[in-house]
Amino acid sequence: MGRLSSREVGHSHYHFAKSGVRRGGGVDCAAMPTPRTSRRSLWQILRSAKTLMGPLWWYGALLFLVNRAGDVVNLYTGAFLIPALVPEADLGAVPPLLKLAGFIATPVGLLLAPAEKFLNVFHERGETGKARALLRDATGAATLFLAAVAAILLVHPGPILERLQIGDPGLLVFAVLLGAVGCIKPLFLAATRAFQIFSSVVWAGAPGPFVRLAGVWLLARMWPLRGFLVAQAAGDAAGLLIVAWALARFFRRHPAPSTSYRKHRAEMLRFAVPLVACNMLGSAQGFIEAFVIRQRLPAEVSAANYFIEMLALIPFYFGDAITAFLFPIISSKHEHGERTGAVLAQTMTISLLLGLGSSALLFVVSPWVLSLREAWSGALPFAGLVAVVGLGKTFRMVANCFFLHEQACRRFGFLWHYAPLMLAATLGLYALAGWDFFQPWLPEGLWRAVAAWPRNSLPFILVWGAAFNAAVLAAVLAQLGLRRNRAS
Repeated sequence: MGRLSSREVGHSHYHFAKSGVRRGGGVDCAAMPTPRTSRRSLWQILRSAKTLMGPLWWYGALLFLVNRAGDVVNLYTGAFLIPALVPEADLGAVPPLLKLAGFIATPVGLLLAPAEKFLNVFHERGETGKARALLRDATGAATLFLAAVAAILLVHPGPILERLQIGDPGLLVFAVLLGAVGCIKPLFLAATRAFQIFSSVVWAGAPGPFVRLAGVWLLARMWPLRGFLVAQAAGDAAGLLIVAWALARFFRRHPAPSTSYRKHRAEMLRFAVPLVACNMLGSAQGFIEAFVIRQRLPAEVSAANYFIEMLALIPFYFGDAITAFLFPIISSKHEHGERTGAVLAQTMTISLLLGLGSSALLFVVSPWVLSLREAWSGALPFAGLVAVVGLGKTFRMVANCFFLHEQACRRFGFLWHYAPLMLAATLGLYALAGWDFFQPWLPEGLWRAVAAWPRNSLPFILVWGAAFNAAVLAAVLAQLGLRRNRAS
């Protein structure tokens, strides 16, 4: 045998050291992997994956995993526990009550994107004092708006209670409580996203399902709907505490006195006005749909809608985890003059594919799922609607990716098609539900033709909403096509 060169000897020594074996045949314990080095290797792998995926997909994947773990708990709460504790006559009131609480929080929703945009702008510019002042003022405005809306609802509860077919005025108090938490939590979440404290956004959703489960189990036995609303509010409050702690920590690390952002008010107003219109239209459409179902349809049919909505949310889960981080990331890129088209294309494509796939799966499995328990069987005749509603939510989710992108880039040209479509969807559905009112003012032939439609049926109402969501996405794709043609 020939002698080894010095280079070969070095490689030989290296491989022996890597394997933890001495050249004399013994084991070098110091070179063997330890739990500490294994953990370090795992963290290095995760850090490399985070770098490779980028913040949007990394934190989106984490949020998806956290939320889906919570969904297992939510599924038990919504599909097993609530139907067992809430009478069927009241079960149909759950979706509109939740939509009502969301509608109460609408004024704050109108502040969210403008506040998030300029909190992000001030953060990118290193103007922490302006960000602190803006968050303080937005929280104060949210509190005032909430007090005004709550006062109107509590002073004049009759019309709402009558249309929701609820005889307990106290439920509105608890709906306002849920709306109050729903006012502040999204605002604080928007601030954590704007400051790119993405880990807190991920973990803010972790405790909610477990707190909600415990609250329903403890309270809904004694007060079915009241206990349910309190449990919902407690679950949201748990996430609120996490983001509030994250914001307090952020401002401790970036100490700066509040400074005026007065010179930016005109710029903020130009951004906020079209955004307010966009958010109001989207919120009103969902509320009116749930409102009409509860008001116009029998209690057992509105109860069936509860199960349809619960299953049809599954396609929405995929995009929801991504869009939580899309706005601040696009906003940051836009403020630095970077291109954003590739991120938008990826987000829309992946959201659409995942939504279509899960909707197809729902079409196959929904009849089987709804037949598993007697409490769900009331929705079995409408099982085919689960996939229809899922498709509608998929179309809206993909369109929302585009809307968030445009808002982050301070463009609102989409309102030229979005506003008419949402007005037609909302006002049209409400008008059709009460079509008899228009008989004295319309030609007899027209009135009779429309009156023959199955207007006050669950399939008609849900297909109506899904069709308009499809039209919104078609308009978005047309706008993107025109933009690409102009650019070329």
